Amino acid sequence: LGERSGDSDLFLLDGTTGEVVHATPHDEEAEYGAPVWMPDGSAFLAATSDGRDTRAIGRYDLSSRRWEVLLESRWDLACWGDDAGRSLLVEANEDGYSRLELRDPRTLELREEVPLPGRGVVEHPVFSHDGGLLAFSFSSPVEPFDVHLYDLDARDRSRVTRSPRRVDAVELVEPELHRFETFDGLEVPVFLFEPEGAGPFPVVVTVHGGPEAQWRPWYSQGFGPLTQHLVSRGYAVAAPNVRGSTGYGKRYEHLDDVELRLDSVADLAALHTWLAARPEIDGSRAAVYGRSYGGYMVLAALAFQPELWAAGVEFVGISN
Repeated sequence: LGERSGDSDLFLLDGTTGEVVHATPHDEEAEYGAPVWMPDGSAFLAATSDGRDTRAIGRYDLSSRRWEVLLESRWDLACWGDDAGRSLLVEANEDGYSRLELRDPRTLELREEVPLPGRGVVEHPVFSHDGGLLAFSFSSPVEPFDVHLYDLDARDRSRVTRSPRRVDAVELVEPELHRFETFDGLEVPVFLFEPEGAGPFPVVVTVHGGPEAQWRPWYSQGFGPLTQHLVSRGYAVAAPNVRGSTGYGKRYEHLDDVELRLDSVADLAALHTWLAARPEIDGSRAAVYGRSYGGYMVLAALAFQPELWAAGVEFVGISN
C-alpha cells in the first residue's frame, strides 16, 4: 500500500481477531516489496529501501515487531520464496540486467547463482510447492520473453517455451552500455545499439515512460521490435535512463521532481552532445522518440532544444 511512487507500506491483518498492524512505520520515503513468509509464520522477508538509497532484503519478526536488514547491495534487490521454506530467490537489478541467487531463507547464506540463458531480464519467478523447481520468464534485447525451468536438485536449466520468430537471434543486435556526463556532472547510463558498418549513422533516442521507470535490456513493449527494425535499416538507437529513472537508487529517482523536471530534458541535450562526438554517429540526423512520459520528453526536447533534433515522434505524451 502506498500513496506515491517510491513510498509504500506493509500491514498485517490478523484473520482471527481482525487486528491490523502497521509493520513498516517510517519517517522518510521508503519502499517495500511483497513479503516472503517463513513456514512457521514467525517472520517474513521483504525488500526495503528504508534508511538506504537502494532496496535491501530485511526480515520482520512478528514477536518483537522489529526489522533487521540481512542483505545489502549497491543495486536494488527483490526476493521470492517457496511454500516449503526451502529457498529464497534474490534478484539484483545490476544496471538493468538481472542476476539471480538462491539463498538460505533463514541465514541468507548464498547457495548458488541461477544460470541464465544470457544477459537480460527475469520476470515472474515462481517456485513449485516443494521448492524443487523454479520457473521464470526471461528476455534479452534479442530474445522475447520465454519461460525457463531450473531444477534445484539437478542444477539443470531447460527452456519450456519458444516464441515464434522469423528472424534468428544471431541477426539481431545487442546494445553496449555506456555512461555520459550531463550538465551538472551527473553520469547517466545509456544503452547504444549500432548497425553494421562504419557510419556515420542517423540516431534515434528512445525515452522510456513512467517517469518512475527504467529502460531495461529486454525485448518487450514494442521497443524491442522497433529498435531492431531501426538498426536493420541503418539507424543507431540510444536508450537512456535519464535522471528520474528507477533502478539507480532513491536519490537518482528524485532528481527530476517538480521544478527539477526540465533537468531530465537537459540530460537529452547532453546525450545529443555525447552521441554527436562519436565518429560513427551523425548528430545532425538525430531523432527523439517516446510514449507516455517519454512522449512528454519528446515534446519538451522539440520545444526547448529545436536546434538539436531533426525529428520527433511522440505517442500519448503529456502536452499541457
